[in-house]
Amino acid sequence: MAGIGAFTQITQNPLEIGTRFGFQARGKQRETRVTDFDSGKRIALTSTQGGVTATYTYSVAPAGGGTEMTLNAVCDATGLWKLIHPVIVFAMKKSDATQLANLKRAMGRTATPYP
Repeated sequence: MAGIGAFTQITQNPLEIGTRFGFQARGKQRETRVTDFDSGKRIALTSTQGGVTATYTYSVAPAGGGTEMTLNAVCDATGLWKLIHPVIVFAMKKSDATQLANLKRAMGRTATPYP
């Protein structure tokens, strides 16, 4: 993800629902947690900042001899944050538009078809 740095696991447990990660975004320390997990198929990460909660769900599935990865991002707002919710969603769409392409490029030739 562009603009995200130092993504590290906070909790010591194996990767599962409830596992927490810390990361740097826009110069601030943030936290996200796993809210859905099906090993090899799907992971959802949820972060809350102020009155805004964003959940990013990454899914993989076999497709034509390879693997298809999808990203679904959902943003909810409470309180006064609801007033600027459309602006936040627009900014998320713009900043996240290249996530999957960046991942594909980063994986390069190390990518393997879904088993």
